[in-house]
Amino acid sequence: MRITGSFFINLTACFANTHNSYEGAKKRRMKILHLYPDLMNLYGERANPLMLSFYLQKAGVDVFLEKKNFGEEINFKQYDVVYIGSGFESNQKEAAAQLFNYRDEISETIKSGTVFLATGNSFEIFGRNIHSETSSYETLGIFDFEVSEQTKERYSSDIIFETEFCSDPVIGCINKCAEIHGIEDHLFKVNYGIGDFYNSEHEGIRKNNFFGTHVLGPILVRNPCFLKNFSDIVLKRIKTDQENEIPSQEKLKEENLKTGFLNENFENYMRKAYESTLLKLKSLDP
Repeated sequence: MRITGSFFINLTACFANTHNSYEGAKKRRMKILHLYPDLMNLYGERANPLMLSFYLQKAGVDVFLEKKNFGEEINFKQYDVVYIGSGFESNQKEAAAQLFNYRDEISETIKSGTVFLATGNSFEIFGRNIHSETSSYETLGIFDFEVSEQTKERYSSDIIFETEFCSDPVIGCINKCAEIHGIEDHLFKVNYGIGDFYNSEHEGIRKNNFFGTHVLGPILVRNPCFLKNFSDIVLKRIKTDQENEIPSQEKLKEENLKTGFLNENFENYMRKAYESTLLKLKSLDP
């Protein structure tokens, strides 16, 4: 059985009654890079950087979300967060070839603690190779895993995963044609659904502040706990001007800018949608 329904969040309506800024205080500033939205743009994954941006804005941060399309020059050191989503397999190979030119810079930024989130098949780009039925593609080689791709069938499943990173289970779905072997620092433990390969007990990778997973959803929209904890990591990485006043947590609460969350109506909406979907998934036969 597969859950085909999904919930739609009208961001404009949800944020209409929240405070748009903290007046009278200078705010923390950060830059998010949405990498190759022209190539890697399947499954509505663009909602991940949008959700993160809205979330951080309500935590009192000035957020600049910048898109860099295929072929544009990129300075990865300018950004606090880098996001890349899922794409067709052919687009994935084009993205990998282009990013190979930035391999050393990307490796350095990951080692320095810059936050990366790669969802869908985009995170395969950060391994050593992608082996298809007819060819082999060298990828960034930042991590030691290998990807085996086949075209006879796709692996598709709803999922329930656990992670030490988050107290709540993570929900979503996976749709891929590849198996991954060689990951040591896994992000998730599989409770239900597909992992790195058939019958794998784990999925995804977390190394430093790099998060890679095939989970779609989008993951930051459907999982309030994961969104909060991911945002907390981002908040710790924000570079602040020492001359700027950073609002205290108490002041943010006074202004209804609760750390990491938006307003009560929106928080409740996300929580109810999450719990409803989790309940349905848990009722499925394994």
